[in-house]
Amino acid sequence: MTERPIDLCLVTEYYYPTLSGATERFRRYATGLKKRSIEMRVMTIKRGVAHTHENQEGVPVMRFFIENNSKMPPSAMLLGKVYNHFQTYGQWPQVLQIISHTLQGTPTVWRLRLKGVPCVNIITMIPIIPSHPLAVAKRWLHQSLRYSPFNLLITSSIEVSHNLTKLGVSSKRLKVIPNGVDINRFHPIDSIEEKQTIRRELRIDPNDEIILFVGFISYRKGVDLLFEAWPRIISSRPNARMILIGPTEDPSLDISQNSSVEKSFFQQVMETVASLPFSERIAFLGEVNNIEKYMMAADLLILPSRHEGWGNVVAEAMACGLPCIVTPYKGLPSEFGKPDHEFLLASFSPESISEKIIEVFENPDKKRQIQKTAREWSETHLDVEKSLDQYASLYQLISRRDY
Repeated sequence: MTERPIDLCLVTEYYYPTLSGATERFRRYATGLKKRSIEMRVMTIKRGVAHTHENQEGVPVMRFFIENNSKMPPSAMLLGKVYNHFQTYGQWPQVLQIISHTLQGTPTVWRLRLKGVPCVNIITMIPIIPSHPLAVAKRWLHQSLRYSPFNLLITSSIEVSHNLTKLGVSSKRLKVIPNGVDINRFHPIDSIEEKQTIRRELRIDPNDEIILFVGFISYRKGVDLLFEAWPRIISSRPNARMILIGPTEDPSLDISQNSSVEKSFFQQVMETVASLPFSERIAFLGEVNNIEKYMMAADLLILPSRHEGWGNVVAEAMACGLPCIVTPYKGLPSEFGKPDHEFLLASFSPESISEKIIEVFENPDKKRQIQKTAREWSETHLDVEKSLDQYASLYQLISRRDY
């Protein structure tokens, strides 16, 4: 691209090393955006021993201290700090992009707009539509006020945009850009020998049948259903081994109100696992930096989630040619393809989950078909380069006030 570089400021409550799906995605996007003349900088909340100012792989990161005792949501307080910083030091961005926006932050977005700063909101979770008409009306009003100041709202799937329009958001202000996958990093193995080499590297028994789960160990992700399915799985497949990768707390939750609940859930999970048959064949690995290796070493990926904005791990596993079993969670995107073709669909029951897992192991022809179509779909529809092209073009338009 020949356009002059665009100064994009990403305002997000969480940023590496604190993991969050949406912000981790944009951290990976930064290099590709730079090649497209988009210079990203990040403003986030200071947590733990993280530096106030640092440079992460060419991306300037500034962290602000936020008081824990405030009644305001952290994201709204962060946005206020960001505005004050610009007001004091200048260097207003050409495009400001917000993740995790709340109604309390809306006045600050209006102030940014009055300063001539175009604002974009990335919506990472599908909004739930209430069943009662009065509740729908209240949600409609809330959404209208919450998103009113933004030039554009970006979602990852048609499903998320569809629910937003049902809640009163104009389709003219919505843009769908699927979450892209680096199909060079996430790719199928070339041979059984390569798979066994990777397994030796990861200290995985070559004879194990690996069931992989990736995500926060939380109720929302449905791990309780997975453990309820385990007795039937291990009874049918004695070589089965379950590997769970991910942190034990979901930072997208309101930490001040829910951290004790989430910790309690994880404690319950550990107690449940200890009571299961062959519990030694269930491993919690925490966070890893080479998730693609585990996907290449595994036999299938399971995501029994209840609610997602997209499901990045599914797209990544599909790109690896790994059979994926998912539940019909709220937010399951049509961009993943069709059930029984690009992925397998289980219902929200331990019986269905175990049945689908066993089916993958007992039906090698079906497994090979899913592996092939999943990879082909990823190459055609989920390549990160296409997503980066769309984002870069959009930022150029917004910076010129053409959107």
